[in-house]
Amino acid sequence: MPARTARGISGCAALQSLAAEKHVSASQLALAWVLTMTKGQAIVPVIGARTRAQFTDSLGARAVELSPSDMAGIEEAVPAAAVAGTRYDASERMLDSERT
Repeated sequence: MPARTARGISGCAALQSLAAEKHVSASQLALAWVLTMTKGQAIVPVIGARTRAQFTDSLGARAVELSPSDMAGIEEAVPAAAVAGTRYDASERMLDSERT
């Protein structure tokens, strides 16, 4: 398993745990974090929902209020350095048909 995959799984688990403490979904917590971080800025998070239920769940993030302590807990559990980088490494960026 690539290191970035392991970091992603660990970060997701941490986010799910924090979300459970606030009785919200991990998606809601993540979006609430973005909304809190960008408050007052001309930035709008884009929701990638495949179903109406996912979209509705994500909209619930607007009602989630995060304290400075909540923000610090999220940033400690999922540090930016742990999720920084490209989505795919070079070997994963080509289609199977392009491989020799």
